[in-house]
Amino acid sequence: MNSRFALDTAKLKRYLDENEGWLQTLRLQVREFPAMKKMLDEVKEGEITRERVHFDTQLKVQQNVMKQLDEDLNKQQQRLTEDCETNVFFDIEAFLT
Repeated sequence: MNSRFALDTAKLKRYLDENEGWLQTLRLQVREFPAMKKMLDEVKEGEITRERVHFDTQLKVQQNVMKQLDEDLNKQQQRLTEDCETNVFFDIEAFLT
């Protein structure tokens, strides 16, 4: 029995639109990092405290997470675009596993 199907183009385009929305949100948040860094620098003038180091570290962690999310979303966008253009077929058994 052949259990293959194609996701229709409209559904793939909805996924593309949703991802684009997430990418825009991510880019807005990434653009806020310099302002957050500036505010943190203004607040933390003076001696180096445990809290200051913690917030610096957390800001760097968040920047790295945002960078990875951006890379992952862009890869997914590329794959969805290719699938949409080629009307690729998917094996339903692969989805189930």
